[in-house]
Amino acid sequence: MRIRAILALCLLLFLRSYAPAEPAGLSQPIPGLRQEFEERLKKIDPTDTKALYDLSVWCGEKRLKKERQKVLEMILDVDPEHEKANRGLGRVRYEGKWLTPADRDALVAAKRAETMRALGLVKYKGSWITREEKASLEKGLVLHKGKWIKPDQVKQADGLVQVNGEWVKREDSAVLNRMQAFTACSGVKTSFHFTRHCCLFTEFGDSYNRSLAAKLEKGFAWFAEKYGVQLGPALFGGQKLVICAFDEREAFDRFVTYFSGFEENVTKEWTEQARLVLGFAWWDPDCYSVTYKGSRGNEEMTAQIVHQVGHILINRNGYNYHFLPPWLDEGFAILFEEAALGVNRAFCIQGRNLVSSLSKGDLYAEGSWRQLLAEIVFRDFDPAFAELLTREMAAMDQDDAAKSAGLLEFLAENGLSGMAAFLKVLQRSLPRNQFLEWSNPAVLQVQLDALEAGFATIPEDVDAAFRIALKRRQARGDDQESGEGKEERSRDQ
Repeated sequence: MRIRAILALCLLLFLRSYAPAEPAGLSQPIPGLRQEFEERLKKIDPTDTKALYDLSVWCGEKRLKKERQKVLEMILDVDPEHEKANRGLGRVRYEGKWLTPADRDALVAAKRAETMRALGLVKYKGSWITREEKASLEKGLVLHKGKWIKPDQVKQADGLVQVNGEWVKREDSAVLNRMQAFTACSGVKTSFHFTRHCCLFTEFGDSYNRSLAAKLEKGFAWFAEKYGVQLGPALFGGQKLVICAFDEREAFDRFVTYFSGFEENVTKEWTEQARLVLGFAWWDPDCYSVTYKGSRGNEEMTAQIVHQVGHILINRNGYNYHFLPPWLDEGFAILFEEAALGVNRAFCIQGRNLVSSLSKGDLYAEGSWRQLLAEIVFRDFDPAFAELLTREMAAMDQDDAAKSAGLLEFLAENGLSGMAAFLKVLQRSLPRNQFLEWSNPAVLQVQLDALEAGFATIPEDVDAAFRIALKRRQARGDDQESGEGKEERSRDQ
């Protein structure tokens, strides 16, 4: 049957290719019809409107446009009120008269103008307004809450302030002033975009800024929902999160120097290390995510920015100058990046005193950390949770990162209250030292206490429950998706 259908289709296409073409000028009347029209018209009494109208119908059928119009006008010479002839010519009825649409519109406009003038109004740029309004508009004033004031006064009334010619919200003025000062001393110009949570400064234009802001807001919404966090400036130490993205390393290096000059907790050693990497995340006390593009594409650069924002979020959540365990820090950054972008491309391998994302394109091809996690768990190659608790950031590999993200997601799914209690113990009890040795028994005990407080369990039990849950999910096929599919599944969890 399928072969017959294909043969029939081929035959149909063959016949169509040899079908005679449609005669040219089909929409035009046949030449002999005009002579026939003249003969028909001669036989009609010029006062017989019915016969004339029948002839107009015949003209319409034969596509004799000019002839049809001529006949309709002959009808109106005899009977100006003939409805069908008037409508046939496109006329409309207005106040008892048949008029062209243009004449009708002119009459309507004239009557409206007469009414407006009677009310004391005047026309200004297409609108009818009072003479007082016109005088105010001609002075360049605008109406704001019932008062005519200057445009700058409107911005001031809305709580905006001017910083070197740019109007921004008062709370954003300090960071804008700081970035404009950076431009003045470095020559690096950036476009800015402010949102409820972020101040973005990049060399890639407003379109890129808005796109990046939308992705970050998507991630913020996930964070608020999954972790029960109240978003706002308080989360970032009273100010908004600042994001800077430059095109070349030279501009990035200049910003590192500038940043080191105003950020109070920056050390000389940190500055030297920052110049060696693609970017950095900082959250003490101000919150910054800074990077440069270089030879990378926009997607890879965006992934790094979002990943670094993930580090900032988890560290600022309940922040009291303590540092979080690397497995938790990196695992959350991976999950946040996936929530915002649908994939994961960044991976942190630097020490905790810098926390900088470096691109590792071969680690997670097309965001495949979930597939990697499934493989290592089913082959019993996955690192034990107890080992991850002691792992340094610089020592973590892709297996560690994948397991960390999976474990953190698993723990968060067991309830917001448990995760909140877990994080609270860590922030309250870990030593205030950025150079912590995570294998130190006292430091390890804090993590064990946090697990007990949040989930009433130990690492080995978490591992066992996690492996069971992962295998059940794998059996359902939940982890066979990639890209947009994983993004949709993440929203449904």
